Amino acid sequence: GVEQDDEELLKAGVASLRGYISLCDVVIIPAPTVPEGESRTIDMVPGGYGERGWTRLEAMSMYAVSALKQIKKPEIWVAAGDGASFLERFEVVLNELPSDGKLFREKDREYIREHETVLVREMKDLVKRNGYI
Repeated sequence: GVEQDDEELLKAGVASLRGYISLCDVVIIPAPTVPEGESRTIDMVPGGYGERGWTRLEAMSMYAVSALKQIKKPEIWVAAGDGASFLERFEVVLNELPSDGKLFREKDREYIREHETVLVREMKDLVKRNGYI
């Protein structure tokens, strides 16, 4: 995870997020409980995790990186239950942008918005390169 107590290490960790995700094959989101119901989208991860700006940014980053790598379905999983015994694949459907999510530190919103802006720009460029618009 990204260091939270040292501001310089936090900035370095946040700055490296997209690069780090680009090296990952899978993103695993911890959740305190097993999700209920049919919906398996990031915004529905229980325990408030789906509402968190950082969780949303990690999912959005994995989605964007997967699209750039021409992977149709990003590997985003939620681990929950006793000893993380529950593991299920989730879809990226964000009804709100990561920067609109809940945060413990309001200052983090600017970090999230910077990544979000780059990711949205890259996804738009990808759509244009592939001739969809």
